[in-house]
Amino acid sequence: MGPVRADTNVVWDLAPHDVSIFQYLMGGTLPVRVSATGACVLDRAPGTPRPSPPATPDRPGSSDAAAAAAAAAGGGAVAGGAAGGGGCLDVANADVAFITLFYPGNVVAHVHVSWVEPKKVRELSVVGSQQRIEFDDMSPQEPIRVYNKGVAISVPTPPGSPKAGGGGAEPDLRTFADHLTFRDGDILSPKCPSGAPLTKQVDHFLACCATHGREGGEGEGGAVAPRTPAESGVAVVRILEAACVSMRQGGVPVDITTAE
Repeated sequence: MGPVRADTNVVWDLAPHDVSIFQYLMGGTLPVRVSATGACVLDRAPGTPRPSPPATPDRPGSSDAAAAAAAAAGGGAVAGGAAGGGGCLDVANADVAFITLFYPGNVVAHVHVSWVEPKKVRELSVVGSQQRIEFDDMSPQEPIRVYNKGVAISVPTPPGSPKAGGGGAEPDLRTFADHLTFRDGDILSPKCPSGAPLTKQVDHFLACCATHGREGGEGEGGAVAPRTPAESGVAVVRILEAACVSMRQGGVPVDITTAE
């Protein structure tokens, strides 16, 4: 469990890492919309207002809108976050959250963050049309697994039309499962370079500072450009802001362009 903080909520504390990874995988493309629900499961007894830390300009989630929502709930959060269709009215104190990002091209990403989970989990699953990749940050010996598994959707020819390569008609496919062909292959575990992630991050930051963060990457003169420039940080903040807006509205999808 934990660490439970009083100066922010679980979305701003833990979700930036997941959102940043999604943005990297999507080439920096912003999601079209964001939906999120959350709960304050560490509240006091039902009906007892939970004190919130003072609002500050640099503390997202403690806005006037959040305060107004909490006041509408009777001066505090509803125990268990059971308000607004399952959303958490006291967004500033949410300690568990579920975030869904809808990207262009029918790509969907889902994030679950929690301060109350008894087991520390840092896992990422990427499901593609041909393979599935899993990353487990808590497994230093085998952090990445590639599953050569997939499913294909067959499109049958209309009933009564000749089958390819012979006569007759296509079988009567009455359910969606009849159109699926599953493929189950090997599981690969590639060797990954070792090293502390934070150490590599600091080393890269120092290299950027030493070369003034010039564009073009590692090239002539040893110039090193930031792998995650300021624009990446702005994108992550916009997505998290939209998630908090959605939580205050009980999970209603929020257009990323209108969440500012």
